[in-house]
Amino acid sequence: MRSGADNYTVYRFMTGELGLRGAELQVYALIYSFTVTCAGGFSGSRAYIAETVGVSVRTVDRALGELFSRGLIGRRTQKNGHSSFEYIAASRLSPRVGA
Repeated sequence: MRSGADNYTVYRFMTGELGLRGAELQVYALIYSFTVTCAGGFSGSRAYIAETVGVSVRTVDRALGELFSRGLIGRRTQKNGHSSFEYIAASRLSPRVGA
């Protein structure tokens, strides 16, 4: 996982324009922070997300699924000895990133 987003910020557009609340808001804000500060996306574990935002891994899975289905995040498959995903927050100007 890339470092640089140990803290994350919830921006007004996330609750206003995107209408995010609860776990979806926290998960999106974390992924958004990695996307903008690490010039890429979030490639850490779902357990890291859960610990950081204070929810269960199952709740993270539900939030990721909802964010992905709404086009607010995309994911890229990384092949580095095993398959893993890098999650990328969609830009406000480009509402859908590659699936």
